[in-house]
Amino acid sequence: MSREDLRGIRPEEASDQNGGSLGTIDRLNQLIVQNPERYALSTVARVRAFVNFEMANPDRQKPMRLFQEVDDFHLYFQLRPEWHEKSVKALSRDTKSGAGAFYEAFTLWVKKVAPEDRQKQEQLKDVLFPHRKISRGHLTSIEDWIAEFEKHPEWAGKSGVAMIDDREGGGGSFYKGFNHWLERHVKDKEERKKLRERLFPKQKYDWSSLKTLDQWIEAFNAHPQWLGRGYALMVEDKESGSSSFFQTFAQWVRKEAQGDKAKEKELILAIFPRRNEYRQFTTIGEWEKEFNTHPEWHGRSSGEMIADRESGANAFYASFLRWTRTIGDSKMRFAYKRRFFSNARRKYRSEKSPEPYISSNPVEETDEVSIDKIIAEMLEELEERK
Repeated sequence: MSREDLRGIRPEEASDQNGGSLGTIDRLNQLIVQNPERYALSTVARVRAFVNFEMANPDRQKPMRLFQEVDDFHLYFQLRPEWHEKSVKALSRDTKSGAGAFYEAFTLWVKKVAPEDRQKQEQLKDVLFPHRKISRGHLTSIEDWIAEFEKHPEWAGKSGVAMIDDREGGGGSFYKGFNHWLERHVKDKEERKKLRERLFPKQKYDWSSLKTLDQWIEAFNAHPQWLGRGYALMVEDKESGSSSFFQTFAQWVRKEAQGDKAKEKELILAIFPRRNEYRQFTTIGEWEKEFNTHPEWHGRSSGEMIADRESGANAFYASFLRWTRTIGDSKMRFAYKRRFFSNARRKYRSEKSPEPYISSNPVEETDEVSIDKIIAEMLEELEERK
């Protein structure tokens, strides 16, 4: 059976002729009747055994070991149409419907079948998730990106949010890939803005279509230039849409939490965790582990860390300084600073760098995190900086 044949089965082919909703076993029977040549009898038998066990034991762990061929996974996947519109990330996080366990079992099986063959692994994953990943490594210039964009007339006039939502058509991966390419290869901020507007002309940003936390996270991650920013910097940047993003997100958090401060905190930290994470660091080992997750910071002077607010270097350095002030031994404080910034003293004095941007009332000094507190603090900071 070819991969094209496997992809050809549509969920609607297994729907009730009268438009009703079928159970899993009924959907399996209907699909096999309508497509008798698509699957081997052994595949049908294994999937039927799995479904029967699932129906008889809804609270027990599913026997994923019954699936032995890629056809087995594909056939069962067709029986769960509610999974078909989900991204791979959403599937892997879905613990309620069983999608997460299914995806984990499939990926483990793929690695077992082709342990050293990455190309074979990709081919097997493509059977179930053909839109999982689109390679655009061949796009190395703005002209290449424009040419690729023009191959998809359905993208013309779409906003960034609309592109992100377009998973099936590849718009989301294109938009995210384009933004990452700009960040890596175009250092000048104004030049990045001009190039971005060649594909996505400046327009009013509309985030109203984002209804779930996963959608908000996906939209945020599609803009790598926002990573590591604090609240004030998000609101200051109106050009990239981060200001409207943050304000609309704040409104959504209020509505979603309905006054529950713990829920507000959980939602906020899902996208902006960094300010609160540093408050929890109590050892030099924790600071070093965090520092090593950012190789772009290695070798920088204190002044260079202070000047970089885009990647979160400024926030890290300011928080690290606060922590060192809690150490009574001045020699130990200096040793810790030189552990990360060995040339900090010399360069800091010669460059006359600005002071670290430290909030007068930083969120990390308190356990209380809420949208109202963040906005009040942010407005106070902006007013002081005018």
